[in-house]
Amino acid sequence: MRIQKQNLTEKPYVAFRLNENVLRHLKNTLMIIYGMSKIDSCECRGVSRKIMTTEVDKMLLDVLKEMKGHHNDDSSFISALIYLISKIKCNDKIIESLYMSSITFFTDKVRGVIEKDLSRKWTLAIIADVFNVSEITIRKRLESEDTNFNQILMQSRMSKAALLLLENSYQISQISNMIGISSASYFIRIFNKHFGVTPKQFFNYFKGG
Repeated sequence: MRIQKQNLTEKPYVAFRLNENVLRHLKNTLMIIYGMSKIDSCECRGVSRKIMTTEVDKMLLDVLKEMKGHHNDDSSFISALIYLISKIKCNDKIIESLYMSSITFFTDKVRGVIEKDLSRKWTLAIIADVFNVSEITIRKRLESEDTNFNQILMQSRMSKAALLLLENSYQISQISNMIGISSASYFIRIFNKHFGVTPKQFFNYFKGG
């Protein structure tokens, strides 16, 4: 995927993170409106079904800007989301993705525990203690969802690091410590491996002129 700037004075993206309450109400409302007709019965969803494109006009951009102002108000935010979805011609993929995202997986529970304190030195043993099960049980449950503990930990750390970089309030060494990595040089190396750019390049692209 390639994101290209069209306006150098604004971010080249609008990102929303939907909490569990919003997802649940959104799914229930969409099911009332559309039923299950928009949902692919196949559980194996390839990348092509997780990415959708649509023509962007002024109306859609205005709705997105309006949604940013209501992000802390669940009812207004849900209403704006439903309106936006209704205006997208081929909206089956986004409805399917929202429906699937509302299903709670064990992966999400593990991620939720980790993200409560990313500065902690998380291990599989600690996670097993949290859920009061064996490490083998944790490993098998994650494998059944095609992931593992290290992947979840890395994704959580890198996602948080990216957000902290864009805030432009912390030094690299501070961000590194905040996500549980003691070495700033190691953080830079794994950030580069994960995103394909260094933290400085990442910041300059999204925040630089």
